[in-house]
This record gives sequence, C-alpha cells and structure tokens, in this order.
Amino acid sequence: MFITSKFKRLANISNKMIKIKNFAGVAPPTEESKVLLECILSLKGEDVLELGTGTGYVAIAASKEGKKVIATDINPKAVETCKINVKLNNINLIILQSDLFKNVRGKFDIIAFNPPISIDKAGSNAIHRVKSFIRSTKLLRTILRYTYSKLNKSILRLIDELFIDAKEHLKENGSILICVINNFEEDIKRISDLNGYNNELMKNFNYGKVYRFTLR
Repeated sequence: MFITSKFKRLANISNKMIKIKNFAGVAPPTEESKVLLECILSLKGEDVLELGTGTGYVAIAASKEGKKVIATDINPKAVETCKINVKLNNINLIILQSDLFKNVRGKFDIIAFNPPISIDKAGSNAIHRVKSFIRSTKLLRTILRYTYSKLNKSILRLIDELFIDAKEHLKENGSILICVINNFEEDIKRISDLNGYNNELMKNFNYGKVYRFTLR
C-alpha cells in the first residue's frame, strides 16, 4: 500500500514511549508537533479534536496522557497511517477522514491544528510524498515554509474557514491551538480578531509559534 516506511520511537513530555511508523506521503512528526502536544497537555479539558493528524503522533500521545481524542486528516494515507500507529500503541482513538470539520460531530475543549505546507485537496501520491519529505527535512521545511507559504494565500483562507466553523464545535471556554509560522503571524491574528477570537501566545518553535485562540 505504501512505498517506503521508517519506524521511530518518540518520547512525549512525560517520557512515555510513543511508537510511530512513518510512510511516504504522510507528514512525519516534527518540532512543532511536539510543541503543539505540550500546549495541549498544558490546558484543562479532556475532549480534544486534532485536525490534520498525519501519523497520529500528537493524538496518540495526548490520548496516553488521558485526553479523549478524535483525530482527522483529509489525506486517506494519513488516516491509514494513524490507524496503524494507534494499533502499535494499543490505545483506543477515533480516526476520521475529514476536510476540517466536514465529518466531525460534537464539541471539544481543545481543537488543535498544525496546518499543511500547502493546500492540495486533489493530493496526488507524488505531491504527498514530496510534502512528507519536506516536512521530514528540517532545513528544507524551514526554508520552504517561509518562501512557498508567502505565495500560498490559500492557507489563510483555510484558517479563516477553521475559525468560522470551529464556533459550532467549541465547548464553552474551549480553545483552538494552531501552529503559526512567523510570516503568517499577523495575518492569522487579524483573521482571528475579525472572527471574534482572542489570541494568546503559548510557545515558540524554530520558525513559528503555537497560538491559543478563544472566543470573546
């Protein structure tokens, strides 16, 4: 089914070992994944929705820490990869193929999202493999996040759509956590403000930050 794979063991912040199998065409865990996880675990509230789960690392680790997690991804290969990794870690986790909230029901204390490098809903196998390679290579990831994303305003439209639709899926006092690359920081803060959200800087990573957004 998949062309290549790598097997890694990653420790979360409580030193519990997370088994992760990576496949071509699926974005692997990166620095911002671990920072996003730390932010999820720092907040109260059990019910978590992770959008764009990739390998499922964040969802699996959060679940091992007692969160009730639903993980989604638009990429069917990511959904299959997440299912494999869930079995490797012997946990129960709901996994859905979904474009943002399309197939999601219910309300959540935390909605977490690490946006893709680019929006490619058609998502050919070759494009998914290229993007997963970029995300697994720190230098390429850093350079291309800055350069390509400047030309790809569809990311901002995606975030705007997320803020609009999230209002139907946030519990009272719920939080949205988003990994925000530095060159989109002011744009995303502006979009969140227009949609009625407060923003709070949670944590920095190499080329960006995790922000917390809450409804005013």
